[in-house]
Amino acid sequence: MTFLGFDKKDWIYRNSIVDTDKERIQCLSNALFVDPDDGFVWHLLGDKYGDSNEDKANYCWSKAAKSYEKRLEKLKEDAIKYHKDSSHLLFMDVESPNIKEFVTTIYYNLGSVYSNLEKNSLAVEAYKQSYKIDKENYDALYFLGVELRTCKKYELAKKVFEEHLQKTGDYHSHYMIGMILSDQNQISQSLRHFWDCIVNAGKDAESCFFTHLSYAMLGNYKGAKHYLVKAQKLEPENPKRCLDLIEFLEEYGKNENTMKYYRILEKIHKKQKSIS
Repeated sequence: MTFLGFDKKDWIYRNSIVDTDKERIQCLSNALFVDPDDGFVWHLLGDKYGDSNEDKANYCWSKAAKSYEKRLEKLKEDAIKYHKDSSHLLFMDVESPNIKEFVTTIYYNLGSVYSNLEKNSLAVEAYKQSYKIDKENYDALYFLGVELRTCKKYELAKKVFEEHLQKTGDYHSHYMIGMILSDQNQISQSLRHFWDCIVNAGKDAESCFFTHLSYAMLGNYKGAKHYLVKAQKLEPENPKRCLDLIEFLEEYGKNENTMKYYRILEKIHKKQKSIS
């Protein structure tokens, strides 16, 4: 894949339309050749390496974090200068909705890369800032709860998920509250939230996966298996769905034959390899 006079935006666009991870990695690498300081591109590249090369993924995410941090520091400096002299940066009103949305996104992305790097306390602060700026950024609120639970700040995490649930009705928060209550050994209360997750989940693959998780926490092997199989059938080309099913059957399947799914997984990998 040659440069052909493409600029960074061209390569980022091509990344969104090519068919394989190998091609996407090449497009993102070319974009970074044009602009090596773009945190968003480093972030995307880290995500592409996430399932295949931990060292490369962590390197890319670290570069993304530094870029995001640098960008936020520059924005803070510009805001201070703007408030002292509104003629500074006439092209950009730091109080405008567009700038606030941009800052919210940077904090959200920073939370994501910190989480990937297992710097969970830093991820907490980044997601907190993102939600503080934009009270409708419910994804930031949800992942703030996830990171607080990882940091074992269970009561704070539960309050965050309760707020998320109140604002969105999202079944994911029922599951996460159930997990926190389970962490705290409040079993009977946790079971109610796992049932609420099952009742409120949809019919897509993601919903089926969380229904599977909830049935597993309820100790219902048949229900857990049924919905994990359903998730795999809904996304037959997704290797993660197949791998999740294999791991579940090997751990809980009582010697069930997993070769069928190993063969499916092998076909997926061969197909991806042949395309690339």
